[in-house]
Amino acid sequence: MFGGAPPPPSEEELKAYSAHTKQVLINAVYTAVALWSAPFAFELIRGRF
Repeated sequence: MFGGAPPPPSEEELKAYSAHTKQVLINAVYTAVALWSAPFAFELIRGRF
């Protein structure tokens, strides 16, 4: 992809990368849900829902 194939990653590197990627995706989902639901939460708190 970047002008030559890098050496294949080791098993440990793959596991670490996979776990890290999963955590990043989970964080992104939580952030999106929090941003989407924030207005509803504010309305509920203010009692105008």
